[in-house]
Amino acid sequence: MEKKSGQTSQGRDITLADVIIRTDLRPGDMGFVIHRHGKLYQEEYGYGAAFEAYVSAGFYEFYENYDPRIDRGGYASTATGS
Repeated sequence: MEKKSGQTSQGRDITLADVIIRTDLRPGDMGFVIHRHGKLYQEEYGYGAAFEAYVSAGFYEFYENYDPRIDRGGYASTATGS
């Protein structure tokens, strides 16, 4: 079964009960956000790798000063990670 946006890896529609929101920064989170941001802006506006590098620099600056005791982000996923 082909997975579509808004569906679980099993092809079932995602419901609110499937969504997990966390505020802690975990390995892979920044890379995933940078990847998705770059891909979206390439598809929507034709931006290239230079824009993705610019976004990466902003995340690097954020992480240089990151203090997990006081800094938060919002990360949403499903239990299966889809």
